[in-house]
Amino acid sequence: MDDTEIGLSILIVNWNGAEFLPNCLQSIVDNPPSIDFEIVVIDNGSDDGSLEWLQSCNAEHFLVGTSFTLIETGQNLGFGKANNLGVRSTSSKYVFFLNPDTVVRPNSIDALLKTLKSASEIGACVPKLLHADGSLQPSVWAKPTPLSILFENIFYRVVPARLLKNWLYGPFWDYSEKSAVPLICAAALMMSREVIDAIGGAFDEDFHMYGEDFELAVRITDSGRKLYFVPEAEIHHLFGQSSAQRWTSFEKRKTMERGQIMFERKRLPSYLFLSNLMARSLVYGIYAFRNIANKKEFRNYKSLVKLNLQTTKHFFFGP
Repeated sequence: MDDTEIGLSILIVNWNGAEFLPNCLQSIVDNPPSIDFEIVVIDNGSDDGSLEWLQSCNAEHFLVGTSFTLIETGQNLGFGKANNLGVRSTSSKYVFFLNPDTVVRPNSIDALLKTLKSASEIGACVPKLLHADGSLQPSVWAKPTPLSILFENIFYRVVPARLLKNWLYGPFWDYSEKSAVPLICAAALMMSREVIDAIGGAFDEDFHMYGEDFELAVRITDSGRKLYFVPEAEIHHLFGQSSAQRWTSFEKRKTMERGQIMFERKRLPSYLFLSNLMARSLVYGIYAFRNIANKKEFRNYKSLVKLNLQTTKHFFFGP
């Protein structure tokens, strides 16, 4: 299939996805979009056999009749940089960023395409994410403020859920209606190439992993476009399969915290960024106090307090 004929590029960044990547690819083959499409896998230096499988005749037979390209980076470039490489290597009108630990359900890709095409003001859209057992996986978030941080982590128990759902989103939202939302997860995210070009590219390559999706979301909304959640598009997401091979649960948590801090430093006003650092320091300090008898948890939360306070210090006085 000639590159100019392709309407949609499905970009998948793989790092050691031998256990779940075949299921992801099979789900696309079984539930393809109604327009001409290609699958592009960007392998980030896998060493678990997934690269060899992608290069094998088994994979070729598996993907027979599907336009497929494998890009080998030879190293772990990170999520955003590898996806950007995929964007530059394709020329389709639409781009679907998809994690390898996902399974696409019937008609989901078309539902995202239909929404994206429905109005020029829509800059990106995302599906409903589900855990492997079919339960809801929170994937839409509010822009962080000191109040949202405090209520999301501490005070939510004393506020009626109906008052929280359209303020905090996350686990408080019901994910039942198609609507514009504040921040989105990039585990499955569709955009047009026109929008990608208009906002200066897809992902900020300063991020290695975590935080880059929120940064992208804010650039889209700052451009006057909207982010849309599409509940009729459903995708199972195993969540954190690659990161679990690299980090302990706390190392992942700290990496996510660094990504969140970088996002806020880049895209929020300074007063809000600093206020959020203080709010998170307070939250983690309370969590540390609650776990004072558990030495491991106490140390972990104390480390998160230190990270936020050190970031505040560096903001004012430099490294």
